[in-house]
Amino acid sequence: DVAIWGAMAVFGLIFAATGRKLPQMHWAIWVLVGCLPVGLDGISQLISQITNTFIQSLLPYRESTPILRTLTGFLFGFSTAWFMFPLLEETMAETRRLSLLRVPSGTPCPYIDSGTAADDDRFDYISPVSCLQAIAGRPP
Repeated sequence: DVAIWGAMAVFGLIFAATGRKLPQMHWAIWVLVGCLPVGLDGISQLISQITNTFIQSLLPYRESTPILRTLTGFLFGFSTAWFMFPLLEETMAETRRLSLLRVPSGTPCPYIDSGTAADDDRFDYISPVSCLQAIAGRPP
């Protein structure tokens, strides 16, 4: 767990340092680099501990080493963060764009907070998501 969360934190720092411009990792690379190693490590341990003589003859009892667990956990955490952080950034950019939307005064929306625009009284700033979606033409 520490390796997974630590790797996500490391990628988060790299992502922030690059100005949140890294492209999203392709899902197939995420599966191969992140999910497959940790999955093989865990499943091979699970199968080797089944008390069946045939399975024990194929796979001897196996326990993962701390180094292998750390390595597979780091790969999973780093690749998962690389897969998800750009996607989250793209989604949040859309939310930020909508939350800063300025509409002309008198726009019919029950959630408009009139009179908060100190710089221009002809516009109202709106923030509730349901109102933003209504103005953008999307169903709430």
